Amino acid sequence: MLRTFMQAITAHHDGRPAAGLRWWPAVAPRLGAVLLLAVSIAPLIVAAGLEPDPAGMGTHEQLSLPSCGILIRTGMPCATCGMTTAFAYAADGRLIAALVVQPMGAALAVALAGLSIIATYAMWAGISLGPLVRSVARPRFLIGVGGVVILSWVYKAVMVLGGYSA
Repeated sequence: MLRTFMQAITAHHDGRPAAGLRWWPAVAPRLGAVLLLAVSIAPLIVAAGLEPDPAGMGTHEQLSLPSCGILIRTGMPCATCGMTTAFAYAADGRLIAALVVQPMGAALAVALAGLSIIATYAMWAGISLGPLVRSVARPRFLIGVGGVVILSWVYKAVMVLGGYSA
């Protein structure tokens, strides 16, 4: 859509590209890759500076964020309880500990690390990440991710209600 828009606003009335923005098709994929790299690596950099909470959740409080309101009110963890701790473990290279604390958090941390590598390569090579985005935006994939989120939440709830910690 952005490509079509840029072609429309940069084309002469006869359809030839305007001279002023002929560089855009070469730069656009790299800008997308830079954006993806920034978005995917930032949480890992933040997590690397955190000390994982041994209780398996609460690491986010080091960022001056409040305790989980759902956990406080109901005694039941929310779907994201333990994710910051899992990210902190994963950023330290302790993937098993991350998986034990919050499976979805560990999977997301590994996925973001992979995306960082892919984005770096795409930035260097100047290739478009459009096919990757289209493959991830399919309903079957998104439903699968939703299922993993629910299973991870159930796992975390069993761990918290059973009194287990990391």
